Amino acid sequence: MSTVIFYLLAGDVEDSRQRFACKLAGDYCYNQSRTHILVPNQEYLEKIDEMLWQYPIERFVPHEVLAGTSARCLVTLSCTSQFNGTGDVLINATDSIPVIAGQFSKICEIVLGNERPLARERFRQYRSQDFELFHEEHDEETEIGDSPTKSSLEET
Repeated sequence: MSTVIFYLLAGDVEDSRQRFACKLAGDYCYNQSRTHILVPNQEYLEKIDEMLWQYPIERFVPHEVLAGTSARCLVTLSCTSQFNGTGDVLINATDSIPVIAGQFSKICEIVLGNERPLARERFRQYRSQDFELFHEEHDEETEIGDSPTKSSLEET
């Protein structure tokens, strides 16, 4: 069964989601987890690609933009919902549940403060597909935890 973690950010700025995605990718990479970041479009892809060269500041995150199906790095990026094979972690930066979600053991949904109503709908959709659901609250200073809270996002 795949697990979905909703990371609830305090702010409403898209740059916060992008930095958080880079931090997640770095953490999973250094734990040797194959991580794929799915973004909504080419412009967003270029921004995340550039950010991964600079953030998180304390470590380098080797990554590859997928043009085909092979991946030589633990962290890959794409703006298409095509992914051959399976992975450990999917960081979803799109506004819907991707068709490839079931190919990953863990899905990370990063939710800005003003997106909670939309996130609740995605939560219900994931629940109807029998994903195991968790959430974590974050502000700019909090670290990504190893023990997310299992609860209903509908209550937050």
